[in-house]
Amino acid sequence: MKVSQETISGGVAIFACCVLYGLFMGTVRMSSLLFVACIARYDVDRKRASFPFVLAFAVRNIIGPVAGFFGKQFGIRKVVVFGVLLSTVSIGACSFAEDIVTVTVLWGVGHGNKRKSNLLHLNF
Repeated sequence: MKVSQETISGGVAIFACCVLYGLFMGTVRMSSLLFVACIARYDVDRKRASFPFVLAFAVRNIIGPVAGFFGKQFGIRKVVVFGVLLSTVSIGACSFAEDIVTVTVLWGVGHGNKRKSNLLHLNF
């Protein structure tokens, strides 16, 4: 079997997709741990502690048509970069949040937005 540049590029692309998918889905798998940490850190009940994660999943599903519209208007690369930057700032700001309402807005809206724009980028 002859190894060509095309084969190496394909292997690198497959490896990069596996790593990125693992990072994207890692926060989904860790949400139960973060839920318990929210209860302890912010001293709230289960309903209020779960709302940031519920909102993130809702935003992730709702933002698809909006991301598609903006992708056609501005280009998919700009939409993905904006989503990634918004998510990065939102998650970083969650580290300094002192109440669950701030976490709900930052994690739910900011982090939920990034996921759909990245998945939209992977599908096109």
